[in-house]
Amino acid sequence: MKFAICNETFQDMPFEQAFDLAREYGYTGIEMAPFTMALDARDISAAIARVVVGAGTGQTHVLTGPEALSGVDIVEMLGRTAGYRLRFEDLEPEVARKRMLAAKMQPWLVEDSLVMFEAFRAGVAAGVSPTLRQLIGNEGRRFNQFAYEYAWAFRKGEAEGQLSGWLN
Repeated sequence: MKFAICNETFQDMPFEQAFDLAREYGYTGIEMAPFTMALDARDISAAIARVVVGAGTGQTHVLTGPEALSGVDIVEMLGRTAGYRLRFEDLEPEVARKRMLAAKMQPWLVEDSLVMFEAFRAGVAAGVSPTLRQLIGNEGRRFNQFAYEYAWAFRKGEAEGQLSGWLN
């Protein structure tokens, strides 16, 4: 049985450290949240720079990428660009709970994961905001561009054994 945890759980932690910690907690993968990966970090940096120099200072900004993507979309794009056969599996909450607990995940992490999964089902990541365009003058990078540009990192990580057990 294989389970992934959302990268957002680890906030700003470097991926390598997050992968190690996820393994320690009993996960066998990292799920890249659509709202995280659909917004390229380079675009976030550009938006922050505009806010720091005065555009939109004192306001709350909702930043999204230029497209709302489902888990299926993300998995298909990553698989296609990195050369892997990946599939997205949407589980009913009780089935997911049983599987995660059987995989020895800590109960608090199981419950937190289920809350996050329900939020995705409810559509919290389904919208696209115009804020990025307003701040930086363009819509930002599309996810497939990110996936294409960084496919080498997934392949390199696998070749070096860093992703052993994560991609199959």
